[in-house]
Amino acid sequence: RVLLDGRGRVQAEGPLFDTALAPTLVLTTDAAPDDVVATWLAAGAKVHSLPSAPDAAGGVDLRAALEHLAGLGVLQVLVEGGATLGAALVEAGLVDRLVAYVGPTVLGTSGRPLFDLPGPASIADAPHWRLAGIASFDDDVRLEYLPARSREEG
Repeated sequence: RVLLDGRGRVQAEGPLFDTALAPTLVLTTDAAPDDVVATWLAAGAKVHSLPSAPDAAGGVDLRAALEHLAGLGVLQVLVEGGATLGAALVEAGLVDRLVAYVGPTVLGTSGRPLFDLPGPASIADAPHWRLAGIASFDDDVRLEYLPARSREEG
């Protein structure tokens, strides 16, 4: 398990830091307070400091994080995050597969978007993905998408 927390906002408690379940690696930046880093270490997590993202948000540089994980022998990364992390990964071109679970509940405007990023100027300007698989689980559906091939690739 890997936690990306560039500013030290996540407390070292709960199942994420339960070493009986699995080890936890925290990828952070120099902006994380020393006392928070100390609690992560005391909880049994490994903590590695990486460069901050180039934007003003102060998070971990995602490309540096993936390169760091590759250096540790990690070949695949499954990201479970919120709309902000998802958007950052898509905008940086670091996503090679999207898996979305859709359920039969309508949240309306109170729901969270899948990606928290500005929309394209037109549908033609939007990134396109191709459907690679569908699976149903009772009333839920898993949709798997891959980046659409360019016209040149056929």
